Amino acid sequence: MAVIFFVTGSFAVADRNWQVYLMLLGGVVAWSFVLLFGIRRAYQGSDPGKAISRISVLFLLLNLTNALATLSFI
Repeated sequence: MAVIFFVTGSFAVADRNWQVYLMLLGGVVAWSFVLLFGIRRAYQGSDPGKAISRISVLFLLLNLTNALATLSFI
């Protein structure tokens, strides 16, 4: 999903098509929530909050880095 966002988001930013870029950004955020929901349901450990918080920070950093990289095509 990150590669698809990077390629299509870069083209959208280069063409200054902000509506498409914001839709892609919303899709990536929604996909992250779906992944976190799946991890929460499948986690079998003693402290699911700790695992979810660590994974959500990882997703946040990856999404932020990817979004900033696509914006470099302005």
